[in-house]
Amino acid sequence: MIKIRVTGSDRARRKLKKLAKTTPDAVAYAMMKFGEIIMDASVDRTPVATGELRDSAYVSPPMRRGFFQLVELGYGADYAPEVHEKTEKSYRSGEPKFLQKAVMTEARGQLGQLAVWATAYIKRNASAPSRGKYPARPKGGS
Repeated sequence: MIKIRVTGSDRARRKLKKLAKTTPDAVAYAMMKFGEIIMDASVDRTPVATGELRDSAYVSPPMRRGFFQLVELGYGADYAPEVHEKTEKSYRSGEPKFLQKAVMTEARGQLGQLAVWATAYIKRNASAPSRGKYPARPKGGS
């Protein structure tokens, strides 16, 4: 499991913290959107032999743990960790460390964007999405 700590300006951090206390659904929406953006980038980097690994991508709905909103993302195929960690192998399409590289690339400087998404959610008077574009749970692999 990869843990991400999103950092940014004090202003964005204060705003997001306030939103998390007053409108947790807005922050949950922003976290879900952020998880999907990371997964999109990861799927684009995932090696393809049969397509099963890419098809096993998932992003869980936000789970509240105290003050925090957690979103889990990953791959359900049994062999996903092996493909992810095999850095000595060359692939026709995709690359090793596909999820880690997506997190490192996409998470950079996103704290302010999370606050923007949460604020837009509140302005739309929206309700929390019941499901995102990826399955909420890992699909079993081979």
